[in-house]
Amino acid sequence: MAQGGVRPSNGGYAVLGQLAADLTGSSYVDTVTRLVLDPLELTGSSLVTQDTDLGQDVVTGYQVTAEGILQR
Repeated sequence: MAQGGVRPSNGGYAVLGQLAADLTGSSYVDTVTRLVLDPLELTGSSLVTQDTDLGQDVVTGYQVTAEGILQR
């Protein structure tokens, strides 16, 4: 990555989700499901609470090396 480049992060969404959970008194998973996934009718989406629950279809992040090769 070039110096000064931007690296996107979803950390803000995690913080927002936890804030919503804290304010509603529900778990993070229940809150995000009720307030985001259900209203948007995202019936094929879900949240997992443990890495062992991810399965084979999980989206994985990759890094691009200086040679342009994708690495996990």
